[in-house]
Amino acid sequence: MVGLDLCILLGLALRGDFIHCTQTDWSRREFRDENSYQHKLERYRSTEYGLGKSWLAKHIPLAQLPLRILGDLFEADIAFSQKMMIAVILCNSLPVKYADRQKAQAAGALSSVLTCQHLH
Repeated sequence: MVGLDLCILLGLALRGDFIHCTQTDWSRREFRDENSYQHKLERYRSTEYGLGKSWLAKHIPLAQLPLRILGDLFEADIAFSQKMMIAVILCNSLPVKYADRQKAQAAGALSSVLTCQHLH
């Protein structure tokens, strides 16, 4: 699932405070320079990546993320009023974050096209 790292961190944050660790036992082996959101989607859809088998997982990989986040939130051992407050904030911020990212990528793509046209 796309965003599973976010779900894991949310689950940990809902359990309580973190302790600062000065040394790590794990690091990411592969750092990717994503060209675009479309490039990322193509990687998610590939058979090598195997992100999901359903049509939804292949074409809209972020669709499961809000449901998983809300599920984790409502399973947390915190007051119902806190759950509702966090849910309202998330339901407002996730679409805004997604739209902002799409806008930034569209602007970057347009900038690349204009730069290429200017060079020719």
